[in-house]
Amino acid sequence: IVPNHIDLSKIGVLNDENVVFNGSYLNLLFLSKYYPHKNFEILPEICKQIQERKLPIHITLTLDENNEVDKKVLDSLIIYSSIISNIGPVRYDKLSEVYAKNHGIFLPTLLESFSANYIEAMYFEKLIFTSDRDFSREVCGDFANYFDPFSSIEIVDLFKKVLENPVEANSKKTFYKQQIEKLNVLDSNFNNDIIYNTI
Repeated sequence: IVPNHIDLSKIGVLNDENVVFNGSYLNLLFLSKYYPHKNFEILPEICKQIQERKLPIHITLTLDENNEVDKKVLDSLIIYSSIISNIGPVRYDKLSEVYAKNHGIFLPTLLESFSANYIEAMYFEKLIFTSDRDFSREVCGDFANYFDPFSSIEIVDLFKKVLENPVEANSKKTFYKQQIEKLNVLDSNFNNDIIYNTI
């Protein structure tokens, strides 16, 4: 098993527009193409509950409007345009700009194998909201906000809890650097050694 790796020479750094979470509102980035296991289908119910509870939450998607399946997802969310929006696919060298505008990432995924989202979020010191699964805990440890990906109620309850407890939520970020070091994801030589020794 080869750990994921971040190329620091390309990912960039957060700019002056970087937002810091203080509990007044919550901007979340759902950074993904459409795949069935990414669980985009739960979004309408999540948006409905956010709207009904009048929570200050906004979710940003990165889907391709020219893709038929992506467009179908986006069309199902048109009525929630005040809560959810789409910025289209993001180039790797623009990631830092996108992360800067959000307080955290939101991944209600059912399966992950080699996604860098968790590592990127920790590197940029952003909150992590994701499914309570072995693959996410393996990378994020105790430092993410976990939920049942099939329960929109539990997800929105978690959003509300974090909004009401910003200090507690932000405290998890103090352990990100330690977690990244533990995973060795910034050391490309570490990955190269694994591949070489395996061959």
